[in-house]
Amino acid sequence: MKKLLYLCFAAVVLAACNANTPAEKEPTEAELDSIEFAKEKTQSSFPRQHLIEHFTGEACGYCPYGMSCIVEGIAKHGNNFIWVSHHEGYMPDEYTVAGSDSVRSLNQVMGAPAMVLNRVPRTIDGQTSLSFHPMDFPSLIMNDSETSQVSVHVKSAYNSVTRELSLRVRGTVLDVQTQSLYLTVLIKENGLVGPQADYNGTWSGWQEFTHTRVVRVILTEPTGDVVAVNEQVYEKEFRYTLPERWNAEHCVAVAYVTDVTLSPVINAVQTPIIAGTTGGEEITPEGVTRVPVAADYPETKTPLTDIVMTQCKFERAKDNNKILVAEFRNPSLIRNVNGIKCTPVIQVLFITGATTPQAGTYVLATTLEDGTAIAGTRDDVNINIYGSMYYMVSTVGESVQRYWLLHEGQVVVGADGSITIEATTLNNSPVHITYTPQAE
Repeated sequence: MKKLLYLCFAAVVLAACNANTPAEKEPTEAELDSIEFAKEKTQSSFPRQHLIEHFTGEACGYCPYGMSCIVEGIAKHGNNFIWVSHHEGYMPDEYTVAGSDSVRSLNQVMGAPAMVLNRVPRTIDGQTSLSFHPMDFPSLIMNDSETSQVSVHVKSAYNSVTRELSLRVRGTVLDVQTQSLYLTVLIKENGLVGPQADYNGTWSGWQEFTHTRVVRVILTEPTGDVVAVNEQVYEKEFRYTLPERWNAEHCVAVAYVTDVTLSPVINAVQTPIIAGTTGGEEITPEGVTRVPVAADYPETKTPLTDIVMTQCKFERAKDNNKILVAEFRNPSLIRNVNGIKCTPVIQVLFITGATTPQAGTYVLATTLEDGTAIAGTRDDVNINIYGSMYYMVSTVGESVQRYWLLHEGQVVVGADGSITIEATTLNNSPVHITYTPQAE
């Protein structure tokens, strides 16, 4: 009996001891990273991702063919590629972003379509250059190493309510002598449907097109930020708030590293900004539907006489700080001017130092108050109307505009911000223009 009581007491004491023993502490994310990077330092190399820097543009009629060549090349060479598209190298469009021009210049890109692979010079048809036409990609003999001495990792945290994105870029450098690297980080978006010129189908013109891998913002300097390497590890964090018009589920963060020479690209990585999504990487660039071109509209020889404008912006004239330019547009008023698909644009020039014109009636004048004529298409008048090309492209590669100068009229600015223009063109055609601010 005593033995049994002793065993029961021992069991109770043991249970009490176990209950008082503190639970094992879960390792922090920083501790887990340290363990992971300690393992990385023992490796002989890391897998390498190949970076394609693609240069394109909505107005580039041969660019859809270039995109199809990149798709074909990736299918032939394998899927170990990261593809980013800069809308640069032809005419700027709605997807051209700050910094892409510097990337184009660095890569010796002279036009579009063009691509650069790992920033390694390629010899094609006897000529050596960093950039080449995508049509040569499928047949390209790739001798690029599949391993790298530098790893790149990106961790993403996205708040769907505030749309704030946090990125943490970190990697290991096996060469203990390396003191610094150049790190470039950007965000690209897939599945953007917009206009695209296409000269390779059964017709030559514009179509609605699904644009992919579009560079939306470069978070570092275009050529990269210098990052220090401490004990073989480099790290940098970024924060960015996504604009409302971006589809976060189709956005991908891309990071790549170079040395001080900025080429070649040592390694690269990409990750969807929202965990558990593909970032839209499965979407392929392709035409969706044909959209009307200038030939589908009657030729316009004279200005419209009754125009309702839906958009207005005010900005200071670059060549004269006394002039406030009000520019009115209505994208739905499509016209055919000299065979170019256009929409009318109206500019009213107010002589004022204010950011918006004051309510009142303004009489059209022929010169500024000091007698200086307005230069260019605004010569001798401070208001004009002209056909402004909706997409800035023509068969000769220049902007073709037809404009009509207005005079003998007035501009009435209402207290509610509405603007009414009554005027006469130089060929005595009456013009009535109205604009009412849209309720937010």
